[in-house]
Amino acid sequence: MNYQERHYEYHNRNYTGELLRVLRGEVFHLTSKQAYEKIKKDGFIFHNQKERFALNASSVNSFGRQQGWVCLLDLRNKSDADIREALRSYYFLWPPWFGEYEWEFVEMKLAYLIMDDRYSHKLISYESIDKSAIENKTHVPGVECWYPGDLPFPFIRETILVKVVSEAPKDNHFLYAHHLMGLMSGFKVKG
Repeated sequence: MNYQERHYEYHNRNYTGELLRVLRGEVFHLTSKQAYEKIKKDGFIFHNQKERFALNASSVNSFGRQQGWVCLLDLRNKSDADIREALRSYYFLWPPWFGEYEWEFVEMKLAYLIMDDRYSHKLISYESIDKSAIENKTHVPGVECWYPGDLPFPFIRETILVKVVSEAPKDNHFLYAHHLMGLMSGFKVKG
């Protein structure tokens, strides 16, 4: 099977249904496009147990990260209810820490690294984890799975690169204030 990249770009439109259809039935690791370029160069998705990479809000108390595992999401054989529940826990279609905020818009450059099914037997499933061990740790119930150690890039069969640009919602004071908070609170600002 040959590795491939697919590109999607969305400007000021609802893209989540289309993107979810692309991701259904897959196991993937989500990262920024910038981190993806480094992963390709290094040849591995490195685990982050020793915090050698910056942590985002979901990583600080991540069960998988603390074990020295690479975190992935498994949308194979999941019902709509399972996926809705996962999105409530971790909105992997628009994680705010990957956004680059400007006064007029926010831009997101995401990379979904799709794992080759030939290596799925190496994954640690959510179902196999003792729930008392994961209870007070950050995780995505029912869909998160893990690769023990560093995940070799050749185990990735495809990468879905997604660029989303959304104008700041100036017509809604509450949403625009939220946008400005993202701009002011240290999220990446293009410059």
